[in-house]
Amino acid sequence: LVSGLTVISGGLFDGNAGTVDFNSDFSITGGTFDGNSSVVSLVGNFSQSGGTFNSPTGVFTVEGSSFSRTAGTFNHNGGTVVINSTISGQTVTMSGTITFNVLEITAGAGTNSNRILNFNAGLTTATLNLNASAKLFSYQGNISITSALLINGTSTGNPNASNTGVFTLS
Repeated sequence: LVSGLTVISGGLFDGNAGTVDFNSDFSITGGTFDGNSSVVSLVGNFSQSGGTFNSPTGVFTVEGSSFSRTAGTFNHNGGTVVINSTISGQTVTMSGTITFNVLEITAGAGTNSNRILNFNAGLTTATLNLNASAKLFSYQGNISITSALLINGTSTGNPNASNTGVFTLS
């Protein structure tokens, strides 16, 4: 368990093959984070403004409201990135140019109120898995999906935010 804000600004952080838990925000500005075959969990926001982030080949879970890449190299490495939206009424904003293998967005604990998913320009994923657990999702921004779109358990109610998102399937 890594406590407090984690900033990687140089060197190498090697996740090896274990479990790596961060209990706050994670930022990489330089150096390299190598997830290898570890399972990585982040209770906070993810930001990359430099360096190299090599996602684990397994599961990388983020329980925050922001996933941002403005610079540096983001290598997804074939695993699954899970954005777990646990806060009712939460807006999850994903920004920057990011390519995922599998992106899964879940509506975890919390009431059945709306979650807003804001996909800013530049996002691509082979598979997008939306798992709402009978909660409402509102979609904003654009995302390109190159293989599969899976929608599980979304509510049929009217979301309390506008749906202006565009899913491009190719």
